[in-house]
Amino acid sequence: MIRNWKFDNARMREVISHMIMVHELPFNFVDYDLFNVDGHGEIEGMIHNVRESVKHVNASPSRLHIFSELAKQLSMPKKHLILDVTTRWNATYAMLSTALEFKEVFLNYADRKSTYTTLPSEED
Repeated sequence: MIRNWKFDNARMREVISHMIMVHELPFNFVDYDLFNVDGHGEIEGMIHNVRESVKHVNASPSRLHIFSELAKQLSMPKKHLILDVTTRWNATYAMLSTALEFKEVFLNYADRKSTYTTLPSEED
C-alpha cells in the first residue's frame, strides 16, 4: 500500500485548509510555502497598519472614547475594533473587515490625533 502512495500537493492544501478552518489549527503550524500565496508581501504592510491602528486606539481609554464619539457622530453601528491574533487567519479577517467598516472614523480620528501615524493609505 505504501509503495503506491503518491504526494498530491493540491490534496495536501485542501486537507490543511480544512484543518485550519474547521479544527482551528493555528496557521503558524503550517508551512507557508505549501500555500505559495502570491502577493502576501503587498498586503503585509496594510495588515500591519490596520493592526497598529487598532492597537493605538485601544491603548488608552481617552483614545477609545474619542474614537467612539467620532463613530457615534457618523452614525456607525455599535461595534468594537477587533485586534487579531496573528496565529488565526479568521481573527485577522475579522480585524480587517471591522476596520474597513470604521474607515471614515479612522480618517476623522487622524485629523484629531497627531500621535496617530499608522492610518492605512487610500489604496489599502
